[in-house]
Amino acid sequence: MAVVRAAGPARLAEALAAAEAVAAERFPARDVVRAMRRALTVHLTEGLSQRG
Repeated sequence: MAVVRAAGPARLAEALAAAEAVAAERFPARDVVRAMRRALTVHLTEGLSQRG
């Protein structure tokens, strides 16, 4: 998530693709997708709770 946070909105798609590619070298695709979904859900939920 640090890589994604540092990328900012303009480079988000690129950062996600890079993180997925690195993770896919070590883990099965199914696990990578699950982990990325979970991490993004937590990250987005935290961002929303900080706004309100």
